[in-house]
Amino acid sequence: MNEDYNFPEVKARIAPDLPRLPFVYADKFRVCGRISGDGLPPGTSASGRKVIVEQGLEGGKWGSKGEVVTDMEGRFCSLLPPGSYRVRAESTQEEQFTMGLRFSPDPAMFEITDHPIAHGPSFTRVRCSLSGRLFCLPLTHCPDVLVSLRPIRGHLSPRDLPSPVFARRGTYTFDGLAPGEYEVTVSSDGHRCWEKDTHTVRLDSARTWAPPFRQTGFYATIDSSHATEVIFSPSGGASQGTMKISAGSSRLCLPGPGPYDLEAVGTSCHGFDPSRVRWEVGATVTLKATSHMVGGVILSEDAVDDLFIEIEPATTDGKSRLGPLVPSREIGLSGTQTFSYTFSLRANEGAVVSLRPWARELLFEPVVHLVEVGSDCQPDAAKFTARRGIVLSGGTSPPVSGVTISVFQQKLSEPVASVETDADGVFSVGPLGEEGPFSVVANKEGYILSPIPGKENWFDARRLAEVLVEVVAEASS
Repeated sequence: MNEDYNFPEVKARIAPDLPRLPFVYADKFRVCGRISGDGLPPGTSASGRKVIVEQGLEGGKWGSKGEVVTDMEGRFCSLLPPGSYRVRAESTQEEQFTMGLRFSPDPAMFEITDHPIAHGPSFTRVRCSLSGRLFCLPLTHCPDVLVSLRPIRGHLSPRDLPSPVFARRGTYTFDGLAPGEYEVTVSSDGHRCWEKDTHTVRLDSARTWAPPFRQTGFYATIDSSHATEVIFSPSGGASQGTMKISAGSSRLCLPGPGPYDLEAVGTSCHGFDPSRVRWEVGATVTLKATSHMVGGVILSEDAVDDLFIEIEPATTDGKSRLGPLVPSREIGLSGTQTFSYTFSLRANEGAVVSLRPWARELLFEPVVHLVEVGSDCQPDAAKFTARRGIVLSGGTSPPVSGVTISVFQQKLSEPVASVETDADGVFSVGPLGEEGPFSVVANKEGYILSPIPGKENWFDARRLAEVLVEVVAEASS
């Protein structure tokens, strides 16, 4: 019997009147195919693999005709009746997931008519190609940029790991890839920045196009001593935006190759010298903060509108006085209210700054605060408390300017404060502490100054008469 054919069993009666047997026709024909072992991952082979067979039915449907298993050489054979068939060479889910192993064609199609098929479906490992494009900025040359590819999951043998390729004239292609998920990455070449430098692609077909890489600008490398913000503008042009940078080395993506002016605006925290630098593609610029913010708060139970901070030496922008400071009110749990006066200034690193608060009717503790400016900002460097003091006001009648007003505290022989009356003959002393009572004495040469009854700290001023005496010496004979 020929193993390429299958004949149905036929029952026949042989008699003198029936000397001939009926015709017998083959109802099945042998079909053989092969799975190639070339290029299969290590640890896998073409032998022992299942091949699924399906036969075409009416209405475009397919019905299972079972499965066959390949021999040691990857060959398989099956006896099938005439008809339309499709077959698939199987790989396990683990092989597909970890190695990207699939077979092509998927499926293989063939027809059986009236003869065997010795060299039928032939399966090979699926290999894919991936291509993509680079779009560089207008009016700039798109160089040969290196593009790399790596599988997202699973393990590929060293021979299956794709080597990086160069994008020639803005186009690249990877050939001979196993199906699966990959990350394709474009090199920045140290200068160019891209809208996205990595894309995820899935290879399911013979040829796949990755999303394009679009250049958005050029990298500017900035070494900064402190975190800040940078305004960038074309040389001599208007600002094109602001970017934040961190301390250390940062890379900004600027829209062109330059030259650009980069200006460190800081926040309120740092001052840079120089604050403006020039950048061109390929260059690294350095920003160094030379001054830093110093701040503090004054706490008081009183709200005033004339509170100032006197500064020595002056701030980096030349201010020797801050204010008037505006208070914010806080209500405590007991219902008491406190007014906070916050302030800040910028001073050179290494300087020792004297901060002295002043208000017409407030006393401060401490009177002055010395702050050494370090290498970073000190928003809470100084804290003062303030309380309302005693202010003594008065004058002379009639108005006399230049009268010395001395304020004495009980049991002290030296005055605690001295002022002179102004052009209108009035004075104001204070604020003084609560260590009173205080007495006020007025004095000016050529005047008698007497307290006016009922008018506290006012003095009646009477000018003394002047006698001019001219002394003439008589000459001796």
